[in-house]
Amino acid sequence: MNTRNLGIAAVVVAMALTLTAWLAYRAGQRSDPATESTAKAERDVLYWFDPMVPDKRFDKPGKSPFMDMQLVPRYADAVPTSGVKVAAAAVQSLGLRSQVIVPSQLAGQVTASAAITWDLRREARLDTAVDAQVVRLWIKAPYESIVAGAPLAALEAPAWASAIAEYLALRDADSAEARALAGDARRRLQRLGLAEADIRAAERGGQRTAQVIVHAPISGVITELPVREGQWLRPGELLARINPLASVWLEAALPQAQAAQVAAGGNVSIAIDALG
Repeated sequence: MNTRNLGIAAVVVAMALTLTAWLAYRAGQRSDPATESTAKAERDVLYWFDPMVPDKRFDKPGKSPFMDMQLVPRYADAVPTSGVKVAAAAVQSLGLRSQVIVPSQLAGQVTASAAITWDLRREARLDTAVDAQVVRLWIKAPYESIVAGAPLAALEAPAWASAIAEYLALRDADSAEARALAGDARRRLQRLGLAEADIRAAERGGQRTAQVIVHAPISGVITELPVREGQWLRPGELLARINPLASVWLEAALPQAQAAQVAAGGNVSIAIDALG
């Protein structure tokens, strides 16, 4: 009899536990929608977006058309962030320090190899307008210095001799008509390349010689002297080239990628190894 009562009691207890569990489950089911609606009411979704393409907004959740990932909601109470956040532990382990950013202009610096060359705007090129022979050279080799007015070479030309003789004959003629042509003959001497000093020397001395001394027009260095004594020169052929030392050029080999960093009027620092 006792065994039967114990069995009945066990069945009753099991049924009571089952009923209690079922009631608790039903109560939870009824409370979940309310909780969800409350949470939803607490955080309103403004739109959904793809974190990889944050500029595009969507009005409903789903899969991103750009990336293989779900759209992320943007809540109304979310605080917008405009920077990068680093955890405090990472800041401490990396030894990061913060500094106030001050707007300023970066001073660019360009370094390039350069060479000192002649100022080509000031060089003097000496040649002849007629066939002439080099009778004498006062300077024998290039890269010798010379001062303005110093004799450089003595030249003789048959065309000069005939033109000087014609001019002096017309100047000293008794006929007024002949003397009137002396001006044209003098201008012809200038066109043949004779300097004013050479013409005046012929006028003073009455010389009808064809020899003319070429003087240096400027001071500097004779950088080219391709002639020798006794050599004949054709019209326009180079006799000598003189470059002054008053100013020189500095030609820099600037890379094309750095050309935009250089502007006219900028300051330049020059270091010459030969001068220490």
